[in-house]
Amino acid sequence: MIRDLMIRALDISDEHEKVLRETEKILAGLGVRVKADEIKSIADREQIVRESMQPLAEDVAMLSSFTMFVSPRVLQMSSEAYEFISEAMGHIAEQEIEQAFGKQNTAALRLNQLAVSLLDARELASTPMGQSALDSFMKQLQKLAESQQALNEATMRMGDSGLPLPQLRSQLQQLAAQQKMIGQGLSEMMKEMGNMSEISERLGQIGEEMEAIQRMLNEGRADVNVQRKQSNVLRRLQDATLSLRKESLEENRVAEKAKDYEAAAPADISEKLEGALPDKIRKQIDELMNEAAPDGYERIIEEYYREILRGNK
Repeated sequence: MIRDLMIRALDISDEHEKVLRETEKILAGLGVRVKADEIKSIADREQIVRESMQPLAEDVAMLSSFTMFVSPRVLQMSSEAYEFISEAMGHIAEQEIEQAFGKQNTAALRLNQLAVSLLDARELASTPMGQSALDSFMKQLQKLAESQQALNEATMRMGDSGLPLPQLRSQLQQLAAQQKMIGQGLSEMMKEMGNMSEISERLGQIGEEMEAIQRMLNEGRADVNVQRKQSNVLRRLQDATLSLRKESLEENRVAEKAKDYEAAAPADISEKLEGALPDKIRKQIDELMNEAAPDGYERIIEEYYREILRGNK
């Protein structure tokens, strides 16, 4: 999903750059009468850029609500790019070419920053982090639960809104799109997780429930049954988050225990034998121990010494 947003941002940036170059040409020839069709051409092409930018900004906002990899800064850059493009269009309409060019330049900068930030977010999402993988998945699941809670509250408000049916249906279809995005976020997390956790099967069931809710919202339904399903999804997301937390704590506990444990060094055999045999015999054994043992026979020879020791107790 992050990759798709990045590609869209790059495409929009390329198209906007072309419009920017056309505006620059007009600005360079301001001493000459500017043709109306040139202004209209720039305005029309910038309008296309703006229409492409609006859903991108909305998708970035939605994605940032349930993944930790898309930061609020990315959301800010996409919103500012859209705003600067809109302001540039206003200046173009008034034939204020210099002001329009300034806004276009700033919008181009924001689009480039957005594409780079999305690239960084994609690399971050695919790179092992300092924290454990389970901790990372737990935070993603928390984000999804928060988004689901916001969606549930919006659905409840729509159900009590008393809006005319056509308007209500339109609003619920927008909520259905949000439910779809949350479901996609869960699906992507499950692919990354694989069979790492015991909750994989439960997450698949939650995804199926989300699909059912999406269909119901698309049908214009926001009744008690829909809200009950949404509450159940939220509860199960929260339960899954707690389960991941427990698994993560157990993983960390085992890792710490293994790290703290140090195998005791085997006691020197000469110490074990000391005092168990007469000095003369012990001296002979010490001399034999200093001789290199044939490969593979070290344990046999050591065991032989142990037998001597046991036999003299």
